[in-house]
Amino acid sequence: MLSWRPTRIRMPAGSSSRRATLGSSDRLRHLVENLKRKPGAFARWVFRVDAFPRAIYRQTWESLSAALPERQACKIIVGLLALAADGHEAALAAELDQLHARSELPDLDTLKERLAPRESEIPCVVVTLPALATYDALLEVAS
Repeated sequence: MLSWRPTRIRMPAGSSSRRATLGSSDRLRHLVENLKRKPGAFARWVFRVDAFPRAIYRQTWESLSAALPERQACKIIVGLLALAADGHEAALAAELDQLHARSELPDLDTLKERLAPRESEIPCVVVTLPALATYDALLEVAS
């Protein structure tokens, strides 16, 4: 069970190591949900290093924390981790890698829009029902 302190998350007492505790994507998703409520806690989070699913996420955090105020950087990285936990980890990592190569900071709204599922149009299907007299004619022929 997780419990919140003002600036950190306390992990269960029976944890043998940090990696074993945070290794599961299900557990990371739950931690990200808690961080969404208090994104500013990310900057001083004891397990922050283990929260990044790939190295590019850590590099992005370093860029954000160097360029932006702490509060804004925390909100963006928690939003990025939430996108990764929602199943966009690989696609988001590729986008972050491209941004990092161009020395640009990620825009959370743009990335959310880019990774959102595309809305598909539902085709209009017209069903023409046969007249009931057709069925009566079939029954007469069969008998």
